[in-house]
Order: sequence, then structure tokens, then C-alpha cells
Amino acid sequence: MADFVPGGPRLSPNFAGPAVAGRRLARRAERAIFGAMADPEKEQPVMLPFADKTGTGWHVIVRYHEGHERRIDGFATEQEALAWIVTNSGEVDK
Repeated sequence: MADFVPGGPRLSPNFAGPAVAGRRLARRAERAIFGAMADPEKEQPVMLPFADKTGTGWHVIVRYHEGHERRIDGFATEQEALAWIVTNSGEVDK
């Protein structure tokens, strides 16, 4: 612990230094970020609408947490694709 200097900054007796504080902050951030991803069985697929590269139609890409994708074709508009996502979001097989 540093010597007391009148008029200097006061450190809490629990303050261990910036390196320790940084490691603690990093551990908390890691738990917050990866904690939600800890159970892949609970992860839901991500469904996004995309415009077809050729033509004027739309399709939905379903991305599963395992890394594979599924394409659902046949939508005339983005709104139609979004409506399909809303209707089927709980029904997509995992």
C-alpha cells in the first residue's frame, strides 16, 4: 500500500491496484457476455428476411446455433417474409 500523502488521493483499503481492478472488470464482462450463451439447448434459431439476388422475391434464412442454415423461399415482399417469421418463430425445428 502506498504511503499516506496529505492532500493526495485516498484509496480504499480494499483497492488492490489498477491491474487487479482491470482483471475483475474483465471477468465480470466475460460472465455477462458468455453467461447467456452457456446453454446452447436454449438458444433459438435466428430468422432474417433477405431480398433475392435475382428477381424481385424474398426469402428467409434460418440460422441455427450449431452453425447450419436453412433457406425458405417464395415470398413476394419483405412484409410477407416478416409475417412468416412472426407466425413460425416457435415452430422451426431445431
